[in-house]
Amino acid sequence: MTILPSPQQLRYLVSLSEIRHFGRAAQACAVTQSTLSAGLLALERQLDANILDRAAGRHVVFTPLGLDLVARARDALTALESLAEAASAAREPMSFASTSPSTCAKYGACVCACDTCVGSAASRALSRTSGARVSSVSK
Repeated sequence: MTILPSPQQLRYLVSLSEIRHFGRAAQACAVTQSTLSAGLLALERQLDANILDRAAGRHVVFTPLGLDLVARARDALTALESLAEAASAAREPMSFASTSPSTCAKYGACVCACDTCVGSAASRALSRTSGARVSSVSK
């Protein structure tokens, strides 16, 4: 089984590629320089590949593979962020402020839980059991 890079390792990689300085990249990631260096070295070992050209001395130089991995790391982090955003959006309550056809089309259905349709007792029960916020609307 292949051990996958962690999101933190990908952040270290992207940060170093953008800043081109280990100390400042570590600051941007809120870690020590040794933590960032160790994370990148662990990533190279996991992938069994050289990401940085260590012969370049004090300059940060990426290998051709390293440059390719930076682009892939950016894409992977973007995908992970979109997962978190989707989960966050799913936790936010939906609000149906109108029963207009455009709103119905957007959400796939119109919800009517007004006192006239289901009675006030049913509205309260729906609110308690589903967690939905139900309020009466007068026309």
